[in-house]
Amino acid sequence: MKKIALCTLLAHALCSQAVESPKRWFETSPEEIAKTCETSVTAAEKALRSVETLKGKRTFANTVLASEGAVADFIETVSPLAFLNAVSTDAKVRDASRACQVKADAFVLSVYARKDLYDAINGFAKTREYAKLESEDRRLTDKALLQYRRTGVALAEKQRKRYLELQSELIQLQNDFSKAIAEYKDVLELTSAELKGLPESYIQSLEKTEDRKRFKVTLAYPHYFPFMENARDAGARKRLYEKFSRRGGAENVRRLERAIVIRAELAKILGYPDHASYVLEDRMAKTPKNVERFLSDLKQKLEPLRRAELELMAKMKAKDDPKDPVIHEWDWRYYDSKILAQKYQVDEEAVREYFPLERVTQSMFDVYQTLFGVDFHEVAGEPVWYPGVKYYEVIDRSKNQVIANFYMDLFPRDDKYSHAAQFDIRAGRYDYAKGSYTTPIASIVANFTPGSTGRPPLLTHDEVATYFHEFGHVIHNVLTQAKYYRFSGTNVDRDFVEAPSQMLENWVWEPSMLRRISSHYKTGKPLPDRLIEKMVQARTADVGLKTCRQILFGTFDMAIHTATGAVETTPLWAKLQKEIMGTDFLEGAIPQASLGHFMGGYDAAYYGYLWSEVFAADMATRFRSEGWMNPKTGMEYRNWILAKGSTQEAQTLIEGFLGRPSNSDAFLRQLGLAAMPSSPAAGHQ
Repeated sequence: MKKIALCTLLAHALCSQAVESPKRWFETSPEEIAKTCETSVTAAEKALRSVETLKGKRTFANTVLASEGAVADFIETVSPLAFLNAVSTDAKVRDASRACQVKADAFVLSVYARKDLYDAINGFAKTREYAKLESEDRRLTDKALLQYRRTGVALAEKQRKRYLELQSELIQLQNDFSKAIAEYKDVLELTSAELKGLPESYIQSLEKTEDRKRFKVTLAYPHYFPFMENARDAGARKRLYEKFSRRGGAENVRRLERAIVIRAELAKILGYPDHASYVLEDRMAKTPKNVERFLSDLKQKLEPLRRAELELMAKMKAKDDPKDPVIHEWDWRYYDSKILAQKYQVDEEAVREYFPLERVTQSMFDVYQTLFGVDFHEVAGEPVWYPGVKYYEVIDRSKNQVIANFYMDLFPRDDKYSHAAQFDIRAGRYDYAKGSYTTPIASIVANFTPGSTGRPPLLTHDEVATYFHEFGHVIHNVLTQAKYYRFSGTNVDRDFVEAPSQMLENWVWEPSMLRRISSHYKTGKPLPDRLIEKMVQARTADVGLKTCRQILFGTFDMAIHTATGAVETTPLWAKLQKEIMGTDFLEGAIPQASLGHFMGGYDAAYYGYLWSEVFAADMATRFRSEGWMNPKTGMEYRNWILAKGSTQEAQTLIEGFLGRPSNSDAFLRQLGLAAMPSSPAAGHQ
C-alpha cells in the first residue's frame, strides 16, 4: 500500500489545468511538474506563515484547522506528481516526479520543525476552547503537537540545524534507493531445456534472444516467482536467484547502511535510545521489546513446523540430486510447490485456470458491494494514463450518490511500479473552504500476467489473495468519513494499516466463497470441492517456513533500527537467515538492497505485517460466525473500521467491532497452531 493524493486549487500550473479538465490531471510535462511543485511550496509557506503571525486570540479554526488544512492542501497538490513515478511511461516525467517528491518530503519535514507554528498550536492547547473540544478535534490537536515534538521543535538551534541536515540527506538516500530498484535491469537467457517444468503459457510469454535460440527471463515478479516454483533445473534456478538477490546493486547496501547511522543519530538527538523506540512510540506496539517478544515467541512456536518442512523438502531433493540434498534459497519455493502438488494434490497452474482475471474482478466487486452497501460502475471512455487502465465510480446505495472513484492498472510494462499496491490519489476529507466533503480517489496498481492467444489473463490463488488485499486498501480509503486528512482512510497506525485488508483475504480461503469466485476459463465450472478441500488444507502446509521468512524480515528490521551505530547488514542478514530460516546464505547475495521497506516507510515497522494479522484473524471471526456475505456485519465493519480511519485508537475500533477484547486465538489457529484460551492479542502484551 502506498500513500498518494490528488491536486487542489493550491497548485498553479498543473492544478489550473486540472480544475478546467480534472479528468486529465496525469497529462503533464516535466516542466509543469517542477513549476507546480515550486508554486505549491510557496502557497503552503504563505498559508502557514499566516497562522504563525496571527494577531489576536488563538482558536481551533484559525490555528489548528488552518495549519492542518495548509499541509493537507499541499499534500493533495504534490501527491499526483509522485504517483506519476509509479505509472508514467516517460522517463523524464518519472525523473521530475521523483525530484518533486524529494522536494515535497523535505518541505513537509520542515513544516513540523517550525518552532513558531508549534508555539501557536501549543498556545491554543492552553485555552479554554481546547478543553471543550469534541474528541476528533482534540485528537487532531494532540496528534499535531506530538508530531511537532517528535521532529525536534524543542531542540536548541545547533541541534535543530543538524537534525534537518540529516533528514534531508535521508530523504535523498531513500529516493535514490527506490530509483535504483526501479531501474535495475537484468535478464537470464535460457534454452528450452532449461525451462522444463514451466507451463507452455509461461514460455510463450517470454521474449527470445536475437538468434531465437534462447528465452529471456527477467527479474519481474511475473517471471521470477513462477520460475522458482516450477523450473526443474536447479542450476537455472540458482542463476536466476543470484541475479534476483542482487537487485538494487551494492550502492543500495551503502545507502541503507548510511541511513541506519543517520536514523540512530536522529533518535539520539531527539532523546530516544534508538530509531525503533522513536518509531514505535506512536504505534500499537509502543516499544521494541514488545515487538522482539512477539517475533521471538512466534518463531519458537513455529520452529517444529519449519524444521519438519525443511526435512521433507530435503528428502524430496535427495531423490533429484543425491550429491546436494541441502535446501538452498533457490530450492525451497520449487519443493514447496511440489509438496503442494503431490501431498495435497494442488497444482498451482491447474488452479490458475479457475481464476480468470475478469471473473475474479467481478466476484471481488460483488463481495465488497454486498458487504459495504456500495456499487462500482465503470466509467466508459474516461481518459487514463495508459491503455487498459479502467476508472470507476463508487456509489453509496443508501444515498444513491457518488462518494469516491478509483482506477485499476493491472498489467506490467517497462518502468512501471513493479509490485502490487494501492495508491490514494486524493484523500477524503471535509473541505472547510468549500463547505463540502472532498470525495476520495484511489488506484490499484498491479503486475498480473497478461493473457496469451486463446487464454485470458489468469491469476494464481496467491495473486487472488493479493488482489483482494490491495483492493481492501482501496475500500479503506474510498469509504472514509474522517473529517481531517490526518485521520483519513489508511492514515492509521502503521502496525494496524494492513489488518483491514488482511481480514478481507479470508474470503479467498472460505470454501463457499472459492466456489463463488472461481470459474474455469474454458468450461465456466467452479473449483471442484475436492480441490478446494486440498487448497484449504494446504494453507498451513508451509506456514512454518513462509512465516519464518516474515519473522526474518521483521527481526532484521528491528536489529538494524535498535542499533546505535554502524551496521554491516550483509553479515547480519546471513546470520539471521541461518538462525530463523535454517538456510545458508549465498555468497554475493544482497537481498537487503532491493527491500525498500527497510529504507523508508516500513523502517522499524516490518513486524506490522504479522502483528496486524493477529487482529485481522480476530475480526474475521464475526463474519465466520455471522455469514461471509452478511451485509449487516459488513456495514458494522464499514462503520467501525473503514469509515473512522484513525479518528480513534485502533484498539478501540477493533474492540468496538468485535464487542469484546481482542485475542490471538484465531491467528494461532490460522497458522495451524493450538491456541490457548483467551490468549491476549499483540496489542495487549
